[in-house]
Amino acid sequence: LGFIVLRDMASKRARENAAKTLMHLANSDENRLVMTYPRVLDNFVSALHIEGEELVNVRDSAVTALARLAADPANRKLMARHDGLLVAMAKAVECEVQRRKGKDVGCEVNNVVMIAKPALVTLLMAL
Repeated sequence: LGFIVLRDMASKRARENAAKTLMHLANSDENRLVMTYPRVLDNFVSALHIEGEELVNVRDSAVTALARLAADPANRKLMARHDGLLVAMAKAVECEVQRRKGKDVGCEVNNVVMIAKPALVTLLMAL
């Protein structure tokens, strides 16, 4: 799934669906340990660095998945020490702030749930 999310040749819909599937897998306690393997975390970090407004749903799904994984105290230290993850989460915080500021009041974007910041703080506290 991570390969599809990151593959430029995959369609936007396929990339979004793969990212959402990973996000939903992060809901399950049984999946959380496997999803903190370095290869999987690498894919999430890479997904957070994807550029372009057309793929905002891919990035949002990656942020949500990482926030769900960080909710488990057993995962926090491993995640916080993963190369590039804290920087990617900081970038996600900045993106959420910019999206919130960048639109008129009442637009759908203003209803963006700010989940990257609490997840980032949780991970920083684990260090």
